[in-house]
Amino acid sequence: MNSKNDNPRGIILVVFAMSLFAIQDSLIKFIFEKSALYEIFFGRYIVAAFLLFFFIIITKKKVSLKTQYPFLTILRVVLHFLAFSAFFISLTFMPLATANALFFSSPFFVSIFAKFFLKEFIGIRRWSAIIFGFIGVYVVLNPNFSDFEYKNLLPVASAFFYASSMVITKYTSVKDDVYTQLFYFYLISITILIVIFLIMGQGQFNNLNYDPTMQFIFRDWFSNFEYTWKFILFFGCAASIA
Repeated sequence: MNSKNDNPRGIILVVFAMSLFAIQDSLIKFIFEKSALYEIFFGRYIVAAFLLFFFIIITKKKVSLKTQYPFLTILRVVLHFLAFSAFFISLTFMPLATANALFFSSPFFVSIFAKFFLKEFIGIRRWSAIIFGFIGVYVVLNPNFSDFEYKNLLPVASAFFYASSMVITKYTSVKDDVYTQLFYFYLISITILIVIFLIMGQGQFNNLNYDPTMQFIFRDWFSNFEYTWKFILFFGCAASIA
């Protein structure tokens, strides 16, 4: 089956994945005042990594632990990490619908990167969609530069980082299968989060700043774990499936 005939199945999978991410985003908006950003990341990735491990054991998948693209693999994980950090932080001060509307600029970045880095053909209809899409992002931002807040660009930055990560994923998928990519994604992500925990996970930089965004970033981890654990468990399951 060629890639053209695989498009409908790919579209269904993307829609299903995005639906799970939308539920996740809503719940993060709901609990951010009682949790820490990177606590959520840590729990999310630990749960997803365990699910991946058990899936591989049960299905007896053969996983190559050697990546053919070590630098791009690290870069992909860092970009993905930055993308979700920027988006989740934006949810602390921006309506969920607005943040998602701005994040919808990611397909436009993907198309542009695919043209210049993957050498894929982009037709006139897609270029037209890109142009109109950026107009839509501009309208949503409504940039009155006299009092424009640059933090409102965080979902757009998230879209940029996410698109970059996805293009790298497409490129590295030529030689690294999905399980190899996921293995290194969780390994590198969890390593980064352990370092973050050692640096600020006990609230070392939470200097009683009551701004909700700063609290979300610097709050000590697991301070409300009896409340947040069920959400974190769902995030991990949703992330693994999505």
